[in-house]
Amino acid sequence: MAEAVPQHSATQLPVEQKKEKGALENLVDEFWDFGKKAIAIGAVAASPFIFSAIDPSHLVNAQLFTYAVSTGHATANLMQNKPVTDGLIKRAATAQPVSYQLAKTFSGLNQLEAALAPDYGSVAAKTAKIGTWVFAAQPAVVTTDAILNYGLGKNFRKNLWPRVKDTFLYLALPSSINVGLLYTYGLPVQMAVSGILSFIYGLINAKRGGEASFKNLFSALNPFAYIGAAASSAYKLVKNTISGVYYTAYGAGNGVIHTLDYLGSQVSPAQAGHHPPASHSTPARPRRPAPSSHAPAAPAHH
Repeated sequence: MAEAVPQHSATQLPVEQKKEKGALENLVDEFWDFGKKAIAIGAVAASPFIFSAIDPSHLVNAQLFTYAVSTGHATANLMQNKPVTDGLIKRAATAQPVSYQLAKTFSGLNQLEAALAPDYGSVAAKTAKIGTWVFAAQPAVVTTDAILNYGLGKNFRKNLWPRVKDTFLYLALPSSINVGLLYTYGLPVQMAVSGILSFIYGLINAKRGGEASFKNLFSALNPFAYIGAAASSAYKLVKNTISGVYYTAYGAGNGVIHTLDYLGSQVSPAQAGHHPPASHSTPARPRRPAPSSHAPAAPAHH
């Protein structure tokens, strides 16, 4: 009869339990996270100043466009439940060449209108200007932005046409007003409006993926959530600090007491300089003194 082979149960690997962080560790993490966000925002704020060395006249235009585009990117992150600074520095960096291309395009279109108006009239010149923008210049700007963000690989081919199409559907009319009418207020106004339109386009682009939601945005911007989290962290920190001090003092006191007890048990009474306790027996009576040899002799009897 064949012996039954014992079946061993599968070895159960110990499940690692994550150690919960204390209030102080959470506070340090929050400060570190705040520091990273501050660095990212500082980098975004400083990025347009590259034109101080390249073309100082474009500095203000770059700032207006970059800050609007970066704000739109951060808002789209919140709508998608992403960290607010996710990809923010890269987005600000890619906005610099786009802003320069955009400013030069606006200047060129204004010159085109000025050149056509004397011969073909103001209406025809403005129509040619807006048509050139909608069907040529704006797609070129969108293509440049896509190349800077996606490169020339698969993501570029996947996202280029949807971006061009959405820009035409959603931004053709307001951008035409910007090109055809607002140019009279100066190039900075046109750049600021373009930045705002890019902000809106960023939200549209985020919604297209199906992951973005305005509910997420409202939840992220709810101040009461931050106030509650800060208050909870502060309470835990104070509570843990007080408990730590109490248990530390309690442990130190017990240690001192046990040390003194141990030392007292090791020292003998003679070493400690103490006399043995007095006996409780009745003290002995003093002896009567012996008769002195110099006592006077007894008188003789006659």
